[in-house]
Amino acid sequence: MEIQLDAMMNSLITYWWLTLPLAAFLLFGHKMAPRVIITAFGFYVGLTVVVPILRDLEAYNNLVQERPGLEAGISLIVGVAVAALLYTVYATAIAVLGFLGGGLLGLGVWYALGIMVPDLIEGIPISPNYVRLIFFGVFGALGAVIAATRRESVSSALAMVAGAGGIAFLIVGAVQLKLLNQERIEMTPFYNFLLLAIFVALVLMVYTIFDRKKGNVRRKSEA
Repeated sequence: MEIQLDAMMNSLITYWWLTLPLAAFLLFGHKMAPRVIITAFGFYVGLTVVVPILRDLEAYNNLVQERPGLEAGISLIVGVAVAALLYTVYATAIAVLGFLGGGLLGLGVWYALGIMVPDLIEGIPISPNYVRLIFFGVFGALGAVIAATRRESVSSALAMVAGAGGIAFLIVGAVQLKLLNQERIEMTPFYNFLLLAIFVALVLMVYTIFDRKKGNVRRKSEA
């Protein structure tokens, strides 16, 4: 069974010129100051999570259909607003970051289950939209609790995961839309495997780079 990318992933690809550099910054800059990471992550979440939620509202859809050029401007405003919000409430932003990161992980788990065991997902007597919200809420709550107890390490890890995941989705999307000239993105088992392989490769690459740098710094300090 082929499952289409949900609205979050479509936003990720639609605004690739923003989400790609943001994802790269989160991936390679995850060791930067938590306040900087939180601000960048807030903008990233605004584009990939909040904007798709707006697209579920009939009033929003009517507005952007009447004025097609307005959607990009609204998306940028939403991204800036979420970034500013997380920057302003820095004291609790790590917990918010943990909730959002955990929620994104929950959506990824739901998405993977839909590909691996589609019959099980289809058998749930609840609307898929509500199931997504449940996964997002449960994993988000767990992420918030963990982030509140280990702030710096959790914010760094979530930034790296979000960045690697975003780049992996963009690569898979580019392969289908640009190289294969498909009209839309479809996550078949092959592309799901490719997505996971790229994600793991990026995480391992960045971990190896920073671990090597840490080792060099330690050797210089001991010399």
